[in-house]
Amino acid sequence: MRLFGCFTCCDRADDDDDNACYYYVMSDGIIENSWTRDDYLSLGTYIGDSESIQRFYIECFPREREEIDALMGGFSRNRSIHHVEINTDLCHYAFTELGRVICNMENIEQLSLQRSNIGRDGCVALGTTLECWETSSLKQLVLSDCDIDDDGLRALVAGMTNCCSLSYLQLSENPMISAEGLMCLSSLFKTNHCVLKGLSLNHLNMTDEGLKALVDGITNCSALKDLSLSRNPRITAAGLGYLSVFFESESCCLEELSLYGVRIGDDGAAALADGLKSNT
Repeated sequence: MRLFGCFTCCDRADDDDDNACYYYVMSDGIIENSWTRDDYLSLGTYIGDSESIQRFYIECFPREREEIDALMGGFSRNRSIHHVEINTDLCHYAFTELGRVICNMENIEQLSLQRSNIGRDGCVALGTTLECWETSSLKQLVLSDCDIDDDGLRALVAGMTNCCSLSYLQLSENPMISAEGLMCLSSLFKTNHCVLKGLSLNHLNMTDEGLKALVDGITNCSALKDLSLSRNPRITAAGLGYLSVFFESESCCLEELSLYGVRIGDDGAAALADGLKSNT
């Protein structure tokens, strides 16, 4: 079911008006353009009362406290949403309230934040949310282009240890994550309850040392099917040699590997080939 034009913040403006806005809400919850508190309150009421919305997607999150409270008030009452996707920057208060609300929702399976610029403080807040999420059913976590550094990743890992159902993790487009952060992430993969099937680490500050640390962890991920390391040009043949060792391990069940933008070279290709020969 798709519902268009369910809410408007004002009468429709003339087409040649620079302030003309067209708002629409779908069953997967898309909002665009600038809304007032009353609009967010109406939307929050709709979301809170709905038993059919499964996906909540927003590209224009409110920034004023009253607007945030109006939207989150309804969101906190919803029990049907299982996928939350936010593709915009969040202020600290919005991120804190979102975490508080999500922590009390039992059905969230997918959480996606892209271009949200959560930074280190946001990572600490999200890590705390994940750690306190007693009924966590989270299966997919996407934190792409979120200004995450090594310290932020460390805080996230502390929370992700509580996510026993996590099967897909994307941390792409966070170029401040280096070997130090990847060492910490590797410790997550060594836990007994790790069921990760997909891992996307495109465009980080990944070096051979970082790849070595990563391989040390994913060697324990017997369920891992899809690994993406594209756009990490600092990886050399030496790093690909560590990856080759992973291919040779009995636990390796990898089906898809993405190395687009990695400078493989002849030596790197040879190292990969040696590992792949053993993976039969």
